[in-house]
Amino acid sequence: MRYDFATQKPPKLRFGVGAGRIEVETADVAETTVEAEAIRGDLENLKVEQHGRDIVIESRKRFGFKGDEYDVRIRAPHASDVDANVATATFRAVGRLGSIEMNTASGDVQVGDVERDAKVVGRIVRERTGTAPRELRFLHTEDGLVAFLTLGLDPASALSDAHAQASEVEEDIRRALPELADVSVHTEP
Repeated sequence: MRYDFATQKPPKLRFGVGAGRIEVETADVAETTVEAEAIRGDLENLKVEQHGRDIVIESRKRFGFKGDEYDVRIRAPHASDVDANVATATFRAVGRLGSIEMNTASGDVQVGDVERDAKVVGRIVRERTGTAPRELRFLHTEDGLVAFLTLGLDPASALSDAHAQASEVEEDIRRALPELADVSVHTEP
């Protein structure tokens, strides 16, 4: 199924999909095109709508085992923002994106210019904490690319230890990726 939306300004692409593949491509266009297919399940369970600046693509069903699975392809204007909440979907974006917020339980994430940086940050966090970041997002600002990450740390850790570990992770990231404009590390038990 194909959906076309007039988007004179770059939209915010909002995803709430349990499983499947999502591909975003930005281009010098004035409309956003969404093409969706059901890999498993019923396409009727996928909502694709425009609400002001937001293009919403989400499953009408709750995420769960053996749920619907979709293949979603989007072509949108350069500087489009992405806000994705996915369970086990593969996410790929190419082109010039605005801000990116990604929450995923599993699945591959590849984002154009920040893909290499995400791998470096993920490696550093795994080396320091033993697990991947709970959340990692990048924001393109006037000053450059900013990394925001959340570390899941042992709830029994002292607050001072958690802050020290966050500072060490931040320093390692800044050393490995000096081109980042800023790095913000948050900790959660």
